[in-house]
Amino acid sequence: MADFLPCSFSHEAKRRKTKKDAPTIDPASIASNSPYYDLTAYPARVVLATTSPVPYTYWIFSSAEAAAIHVANSVPSQRQWFFFVEPARPVFAYLDFDRPPSKEMSRDKFFRVAQLGVAYFCLFVDAFYSFCVVDAGVYSGEWWFYSACTDRKLSIHAHSRMAFVSVDALSAVMEKFRAWLAWLNGQGDACVAPLFFTTRGVHAKCTIDYTVYTKRPFRLPLNRKDKEQQNYLLPLQNSASSQVEEILRGFIHPYKDCMPECALPHPNELLRVRSLRPVNIAPSLDALSSCICTFIRQTYATPTWREFGQLMDDPDAVCNALCGNNADRRVYNEVMSIVGYIVERAFLVDIPRMSDFSQRSFVLDVAWEVLHGAGVSRRARLSTYAQHGGIEWESDDSDCPLDDFMLQQAFVSLELRKHAFFHDRPPSLAAFVARKTQHRVCVPPDRADEFRLASPSFLPIPLGQIPLACMHLCLVSPFSVVGPQLPFPSNHSSNIL
Repeated sequence: MADFLPCSFSHEAKRRKTKKDAPTIDPASIASNSPYYDLTAYPARVVLATTSPVPYTYWIFSSAEAAAIHVANSVPSQRQWFFFVEPARPVFAYLDFDRPPSKEMSRDKFFRVAQLGVAYFCLFVDAFYSFCVVDAGVYSGEWWFYSACTDRKLSIHAHSRMAFVSVDALSAVMEKFRAWLAWLNGQGDACVAPLFFTTRGVHAKCTIDYTVYTKRPFRLPLNRKDKEQQNYLLPLQNSASSQVEEILRGFIHPYKDCMPECALPHPNELLRVRSLRPVNIAPSLDALSSCICTFIRQTYATPTWREFGQLMDDPDAVCNALCGNNADRRVYNEVMSIVGYIVERAFLVDIPRMSDFSQRSFVLDVAWEVLHGAGVSRRARLSTYAQHGGIEWESDDSDCPLDDFMLQQAFVSLELRKHAFFHDRPPSLAAFVARKTQHRVCVPPDRADEFRLASPSFLPIPLGQIPLACMHLCLVSPFSVVGPQLPFPSNHSSNIL
């Protein structure tokens, strides 16, 4: 499409009661003010907002570069620019850290806290989606930090190129991240203690602001929030970048020359795929092969596919191990968890580049090799997965309750790597996120069981796969909606077990 000059117009935003500086915007009202808001006709256009000199003024630019150049050339005293976050576009992950200053929390220490929070978020995303997003090429692992600290408030923004399909998807993941941190802090975990503070009688408040993942503007680097304060967002890392490059790092939506290979899906999509995983299959290799075929077809939603079978190097050996001994049912459950991981990983990462899952006939064979290649016991397999991530786990040889492959990977990311990062002085965020450092950690022997019971509250686990022992962690109990009305208050329906 032909280029166009920047289009600006004023619009009085509705103010939220909780934050005077957090307006809520109706995209339809913006669209009615400019024909350039049409994303189909102008796919590269960018919407910014400014509160100077007249609040609230919106600008529509033909491209991200044009928008960043305009902001960089604006008068410094009027640099109060915000990026307009839209609901139906992919977003890059960003975090906002805020807390009151104190004698115990200097600005340098608060920067280290922000790095800690970003590192834990990266580990959580790896666990949530069951693969290292850096290794998968989802993003480079690089983060940029900007400080707007004043004598009255400590504030740091962090930006990345880790992409999600929408701001709603990022918000949903952040809520689960919040639940994980709250669980750890409630247990007195020293690793996450720096991320919490107390003030005005409110206990255990997190420094991470979870309210910024909405369809409203978010402040750009090198800009201040209002003219009453000189709290410009300034880069904390040594950088030779130009002002335009620094400003572009604060753009929430991907743009030309900065497009991700893969955008992480909404948690609901993860639950859809994981709910399709076969369970309670008849003890027959043919039945198992048929179920895996159906599982892959439903995952990819391609009903035109022909039926296919699973190719095995030694089908008799696999059949005897999986179906010959009903008492050893856990072997079947474990191999099916690996099958689920393989199919899900291919769906999330490879679907943008592949029209189908070309290895679909070899899934069971690969899963069998993975299961036996890491040793016999679950703890031996878990230790092997940890070593792949640069972690040497010092623990006893007792059996491990983590029988699901995805749950084992999550334990490595959220427990072992968390402790490794916490004990590293000083922490190297880039090396740690990229898993390029070696660590030796020791966690309590019963920690794996505690993690298994708590995981449904912060990981995307289908309701049908949650053990009854931890069903009380679910937001809704299946017994509260099935059968006769129970004599319990509605707000206690999740605790009836």
